Amino acid sequence: MIENLSINNDAGAIGTVDYLQAPSQKINAPQASQIKDLEGATTSVGGYYDHDLKGDFLRVTFTNFNSNSSYTDMNGISHHIGKIVVTYSNLNLIPQQNRNSSQRPVFVVATKSVPGRPWNGVDTLSVLGADQRFDFYDDTGNYIQFIPGTAWMPFGSLTRSWSGIHMDRYDDDHIEMVKAISNAKLYEIPGGNATLHSDGNVYSDPGYRIQEKGAVNSLGNDGGAGIASIQNGATFRLSIQPFNHSEPQGEHNGDTPDWNFFINNTTALEGISLKVPVRKTTSTHYHYNTSVIRL
Repeated sequence: MIENLSINNDAGAIGTVDYLQAPSQKINAPQASQIKDLEGATTSVGGYYDHDLKGDFLRVTFTNFNSNSSYTDMNGISHHIGKIVVTYSNLNLIPQQNRNSSQRPVFVVATKSVPGRPWNGVDTLSVLGADQRFDFYDDTGNYIQFIPGTAWMPFGSLTRSWSGIHMDRYDDDHIEMVKAISNAKLYEIPGGNATLHSDGNVYSDPGYRIQEKGAVNSLGNDGGAGIASIQNGATFRLSIQPFNHSEPQGEHNGDTPDWNFFINNTTALEGISLKVPVRKTTSTHYHYNTSVIRL
């Protein structure tokens, strides 16, 4: 496993949001600082949504990456990341009859990285899922071509938890999951507390509820975690199984809202990934540490 893509949590990146389809009501900082998980540490933008949306609906363009944010090709040449465009599409909401009337669907994204927080984060309420696409460009605006197997992106905070009324029924757990759609392949990671399932989704199995296994996985965040080998234009589906999803109408526990938080960073890979190639005058040398990836 070779990791040539480096983006630190404190990359200094600043995101500009474009609404490609108007939400029912926009949310902007500092209003977003009151939303769960964002903790006021990041500037977050998004909106309240009252119906599903087909196609692209939100785009975040990250710029101002520091010198440590780069992709190193197989000749050892470093390409500084000039911008990353993250596009969200195909929004699906939890049906109104399956959520408390106070749980108006929310979709917000982090737009500024700070120490200790991910450079890219998504926080939602009462949202079943949305697609997420990543496009990477260098300082001159050229598309960066990732050699297969040399650029990796982890997905963290894939939480599984019970609602408080059916802790004996795993089928009714809240489960956060991610699935590769195109230009990417997902894997399990050691200590990730999550499994790659036959449907292509990575999520935590029964027995790995956050209440049972604690708040930290091998990437240093709560819930489960997986990793994806990506090429430019990598697209994923972020989705959930909501609390008590099998319950008849009216039996949803309104005191346990379906909050979801998905994060991306690459700093956490340092303990399990190979070092990048080092350019020499006559040849390219590779230095590596062993790692295990479950297929």
